[in-house]
Amino acid sequence: MKRNSCWFRYLLLLIIPLFIIIYQRIIVKNIYCSDPDYAYILNGLNINMLKLPLYSDHPGVPLTLLAAIGIRLIYLFSGSSMDIQTDVLSNPAYYEVRLQFILFLLIIITAIFSGFYIYRKTKNVFLGIVIQMIPFLFSTSLVISTTSFMPDAMLIIILYLFFILIIQYVENIINNQNTAKEEWLFPILCGLALSVKIIVLPLLLLPVILLKMNIKKILRFSIIVVLSFIVFTLPIVKQYPHMLQWFLSLFTHSGIYGKGSATIINPETYFKNILFIISNNHLMTIMMILSLILLFFFYYLKRKGVFSVNSILYKLFIASIITQLLSILIVSKTFEGKSYYLIVTYTLTTLSFVISAIILIIYLKLSRLNIAIILTCFLVISIFANRKNYKDDFLSRSMTKNECIELQQFIDSNPNYVVITNNAFSFNKNYALLFGLAFSRVHEEKLMQLYPNVYFYNVIPGKYTNWYKEILPEQIFKNGKALLVDNYLNDEEKANFQNKGYTIKLLFSNRTKAVYELTWSSNNPQNNTNYKALIEDKIKLIYNDEKWLNTIREKAQKKGISLDSMVYLDAKWMIDTYGK
Repeated sequence: MKRNSCWFRYLLLLIIPLFIIIYQRIIVKNIYCSDPDYAYILNGLNINMLKLPLYSDHPGVPLTLLAAIGIRLIYLFSGSSMDIQTDVLSNPAYYEVRLQFILFLLIIITAIFSGFYIYRKTKNVFLGIVIQMIPFLFSTSLVISTTSFMPDAMLIIILYLFFILIIQYVENIINNQNTAKEEWLFPILCGLALSVKIIVLPLLLLPVILLKMNIKKILRFSIIVVLSFIVFTLPIVKQYPHMLQWFLSLFTHSGIYGKGSATIINPETYFKNILFIISNNHLMTIMMILSLILLFFFYYLKRKGVFSVNSILYKLFIASIITQLLSILIVSKTFEGKSYYLIVTYTLTTLSFVISAIILIIYLKLSRLNIAIILTCFLVISIFANRKNYKDDFLSRSMTKNECIELQQFIDSNPNYVVITNNAFSFNKNYALLFGLAFSRVHEEKLMQLYPNVYFYNVIPGKYTNWYKEILPEQIFKNGKALLVDNYLNDEEKANFQNKGYTIKLLFSNRTKAVYELTWSSNNPQNNTNYKALIEDKIKLIYNDEKWLNTIREKAQKKGISLDSMVYLDAKWMIDTYGK
């Protein structure tokens, strides 16, 4: 009977992973997810060609290494007669989908292992189930882990490893066992986490508080974290100067991606971001408020001398709340509405709430039946509170894929046009490869061989390229017309085309995609090489005149556009108005 009961508990630990697998099988998966997926895919291809990866922004090196291993395995089982570079660049979606699945499989394996390990360690199956559930309580984590190949999905694996280590440390403290191993493993895991994505930085504070470190221990912890980070980022060692400059810019500049003014934060934007995060994540906010209420309640009980719960749990609770709040403060600095930036925050919020619930259960001395009822209610209420986000994420994926299919069908029905891809984020094969090329830099020659007639238009400088080779309009507009796909143009971008003598007409559109017909004539004075040379000369003059440049910088800030764009517009206005 006891053996059967044990097997039943093991089966319970498969429920959460099973639901996630079902979700993964039914959710629509878009292909050509360029940013940042293709940066990692093509850098993984670099490694398979015995070249160093160059992408270091997140830095995401473990994901690049996973891409390299995954690409090699997929290629071996594909039976392709082409060389690996040609095969990947010819069939990028084939590799993209399978790499997504490999990453998802690792997440599921880690989730199952975490549940089983925690159950074996604590003899508490409910705790194992709760730990499995924590990263997926919010729809963002569920969607990212099942449909993408990006560092944020890999962070879920890292978070599970943190849970295992935390539980192991707490159990050892409660049972008066040695914790030397955990004191070494925590900084090593922190170094690994940072090598995946720097956004986990607040997480480093949790073991520092939990282990109650003095100055000497903090120094040792920091040294091990740095050494661990170096080991896990060795493949991009030549990119360290760029990576460090990137991290420094993120810290010292108030805008996204290390841009904006040279102040750490822009107070107006910063506090708006904090308010947006709190007001648009209801479940997170409710959990955060409840955790803070329970924190004050437990503090009151401690002051009264009636708090009989082990102090290590109380310390873990405080550490998780501080880390969670710090995570919100850091994310708000460069938050631009991308919910996956909050995956660590979501997880820490749920963790602090779960710890508070565990402390309350221990304090109230609830039975196993009551714990099971509370767990079930918690799951149901959480899913119900988050149901709109689950539904919206699910439906938006399906809608986006259908819109991509509609766009491609329209292009295929107009074979006489030359197609130009608008050089902006889109679910588009050409742009996905271009984005990957921008961060891998070694595949341009092969791409030009495989796709000799692929053209792009970069809106800001107003230039056409065949991959990264700049070309003149007359090389594309042989029949005077072309199709520009696949993002909507704003009023400024349309005006730029019209000012250059183009006729622009919207032929197709849906919620996210658009196709414009561009008509160009070489007889238009604005469409000749001399006109462009005049503008380029004027741009050089502006950049060499500090006073003029500062005036234009102020205009750019008022209009909310980039300095380069404003310089171009001013130079063009001068040529159009005065002819020189």
